[in-house]
Amino acid sequence: MTRELLPGRSVHDRYRALRRLDRIGVPGLLASIALAGGSALLAQRDDLVYPAWAVWVYGIIGLASWTAAGFSLVGGRLVLLSIQGQREVEHAAGYTTSPYAPNFMIRPPEIDHVDGESGRIVRLASEPWLTEAEYEARIRAIREAAGHDGA
Repeated sequence: MTRELLPGRSVHDRYRALRRLDRIGVPGLLASIALAGGSALLAQRDDLVYPAWAVWVYGIIGLASWTAAGFSLVGGRLVLLSIQGQREVEHAAGYTTSPYAPNFMIRPPEIDHVDGESGRIVRLASEPWLTEAEYEARIRAIREAAGHDGA
């Protein structure tokens, strides 16, 4: 059973963009931390003299890592804001494409859970929470039937 999705990017698509930003920003942030820590340790040595090329390489790597980390932090915050707005729009339309996260301590939301890639309904609003294995099996079957690679 399929459901007509709202035009534009779904919550599912926006989470994918957030994961891409993490792939850029996390290594940049780790490199920034390593560079800052390394420079703090090396600054303690009075006998160490840097050649000019080392300063340039350090500066280039530092600028690239700071840029990647900053881009990820600022861009990630903007994507999170857009996710929240789109989630409210989808809930008002009676469905969600958010990542499936069952919480057995609360009632399931009274909206359909839809696969963001194919538009097919994974869990109807009237159904109880699915286990993770049930959800994965349904998603796999839906994406195979729709011709998606399942990624």
